[in-house]
Amino acid sequence: MGTQWWTVEQVRDQLVAMIPGLAASTASQALTMTGTAQAAQRLRQLGAHLQTHPDTFASGHSDCPLAVVHLAHALRQIGADRIELPRCIRCRQPSDNLPATRPGGRICLACYRQERRGPCARCGRHTRADHRRDEGLICRPCRDAEPQSRGPCTRCGYERPLRTTARLCDSCIPRPLHTCGKCGNLAPAAAQTPAGPLCARCHQDPAVACGNCGKVRPTTLKATAEHPNLCNSCVPRKTGTCHGCGRHTFGNRTDRGRGAFLCQTCQPKRNHPCYRCGEQAPAKALWPAGPVCARCYRTVKQNPAECATCGQVRVLIAGHVGSAATCGLCAGADIDYLCLTCGEGRPPARFGSCDRCVLDQEITDIYGSGDAVAEHLRPLVHALRTSRRPATTWPWLQRSATARMLIDLTTGQSPPTHEQLDEITDLQRAHFVRHLLMATTVLPQRNEYLDRIPHWLKSVLAHRPAHQVKTVEPYVHWFLLRRARRRASGNNRTTSKTANHLRSHILITLEFLDWLDEHGLNLATATQADIDTWLTSGNPHRRHSIRGFIIWARRHHLAAGVHVADRFFRRHQFQPLADDELQQQLHRCLNDTRLPLDVRAAGALIILFGLTPARTSRLTTTDIIAVDDERYLALGPAPARLPSAIANIIDELIRQPVTFKTLTTPSEHTYLFPGRAAGQPIGPPSLKRRLQNHGLTPQPARHAAMLALTGDLPPAVAADLLGLSVKTTLDWANHAGSDWAHYIEARAADLARNTSTQDGTE
Repeated sequence: MGTQWWTVEQVRDQLVAMIPGLAASTASQALTMTGTAQAAQRLRQLGAHLQTHPDTFASGHSDCPLAVVHLAHALRQIGADRIELPRCIRCRQPSDNLPATRPGGRICLACYRQERRGPCARCGRHTRADHRRDEGLICRPCRDAEPQSRGPCTRCGYERPLRTTARLCDSCIPRPLHTCGKCGNLAPAAAQTPAGPLCARCHQDPAVACGNCGKVRPTTLKATAEHPNLCNSCVPRKTGTCHGCGRHTFGNRTDRGRGAFLCQTCQPKRNHPCYRCGEQAPAKALWPAGPVCARCYRTVKQNPAECATCGQVRVLIAGHVGSAATCGLCAGADIDYLCLTCGEGRPPARFGSCDRCVLDQEITDIYGSGDAVAEHLRPLVHALRTSRRPATTWPWLQRSATARMLIDLTTGQSPPTHEQLDEITDLQRAHFVRHLLMATTVLPQRNEYLDRIPHWLKSVLAHRPAHQVKTVEPYVHWFLLRRARRRASGNNRTTSKTANHLRSHILITLEFLDWLDEHGLNLATATQADIDTWLTSGNPHRRHSIRGFIIWARRHHLAAGVHVADRFFRRHQFQPLADDELQQQLHRCLNDTRLPLDVRAAGALIILFGLTPARTSRLTTTDIIAVDDERYLALGPAPARLPSAIANIIDELIRQPVTFKTLTTPSEHTYLFPGRAAGQPIGPPSLKRRLQNHGLTPQPARHAAMLALTGDLPPAVAADLLGLSVKTTLDWANHAGSDWAHYIEARAADLARNTSTQDGTE
């Protein structure tokens, strides 16, 4: 028996006869809407089913061809409300998408997907099975891992799972093109709106209140039963073990969430030639000038310049590199990188505002603006607002524990004091805040290294016997600190080494008093034999520091008949650098441009003038005296002329901006070698370590320089030139052997010794 073919008119007449009140025109319209009128195969299936099942549109059964399902929904859509829609035999819900047939009828797509969920036959993971193999149903990642399923995509060239017979990956499978209702470009539709389809560039989700932080922002993760609408900042980041490097970190799965988990570093990236530097690298952005790498992207955005077309200061992302570069607006691109707050050509950092405007708003929220800022805090607020690097300052104010300490101190009921900072146990952050407040005149200046010692002494003596406290406190306050402050009032500035030296004296004194208590002695009853026993029972060089305490105790009649001998100049302390090595290091400092500029300047000054790292770090721009084209270094009463090579290095160092410091204070530009703390130079240990990291040896080089200077110059001249005491230069001169009187005396002693030996032999 041959196959019976049906015409559109025959099927239409069947529908009119089966459905009460259905007009012939309505039936024809429904057949046209579903595409059945143009498909002979569908007409044949539809006609045969209606002939054998006259109750199709009255029962709601889904045991029918798919054309019947589509036709039922089309009839309901154009007004035929007396029909029953086919239902899924599992969930019993009407649906126009019943793709799979089962015994007794069809199932909807949701039930079909649920049906295919189960353990994968390979990995055992409970997920949706995508493909059937000999061992059973397997998931999509297992299918993608098969060698025959992977290969180079014929469009992008990446090694990825392929989906079609044209060997295309998921990203390259062509999507239907639509005319965008806003820009008119032909592109895949990102959304369907009343105005028509919109492309991805024109479509933006409406900004709503984030369900987590409450801020009105575009929604990144739409609400579900488990969470509300979330903005980009509140979306939980995915973590896992990277399939590429093995680290447990943040990342995503490849192939639209179905592939292996990779971190951001291991994610596949396509290289492009950067239009600016020409290197092959992943494109950070596609500008009118061409693809740009991440390094050039940051450089261009952080350095706005004058546009060659409009003359405004903008981020130049179009045209050639140099004078012909133009901004995006002048190139016809919808990319301007303008701040929405100030309108300047600075790239937006947050909510359309540039870093400077975000910083201003952050400071206004903390301290207020204009006259609302307290009088004593205005220098601090000005230093924060004029930060050299606003891109790091406003995140520092938001997240740093040091910034929180600063804000708590400066926004309290009373102005901050040194005593409040002394009580903070986090010393490193407290020191940074103290230097910043002193540099901005919020706190009065004080000798930080010496004024921290009384508070430290109080904590050290907290659990000491009363007689030790009664003895040590006057010794520290009226002898050690008084002498240190007197020296600091002159040119001898206090350093961290000075403070550590004082603390060492105090600890040795307490150790000595503990030893006396253990042996049932005190200062009044201790004899010279007891002092000598204590000195020799430990490290003699360390315990010799007790000499100052013994002298003070004798002056105040706390001890009698005891003394500690003075130490003499020790030759074994000096390890000068050999002449050829000294010349080699000096040549590197003067000519090796690969060394940092501050390392070259500090190393050359140490080698030429025998400066210590402590004196070098305290040099200021006022110590460099310019007379016409000559440069002089004022270390003492007589300035020393600088060679032209090192003078050029120092001039360049003074002109070089300080890039590592965030906050600027009035005293920032006074030091040749500024430190990270506000208004402070680099620490001597840090400078010494920085020189050593670049292959320079500051201490042996200084010893060699001092021996050379004091060997060629009279001690008095060297003292005026280097700013040292005459006694110090005499000691160096004696060590250098420049005093012929000592040579004659030593030579006479040798002759006398040889004569006596010969007489005894004969």
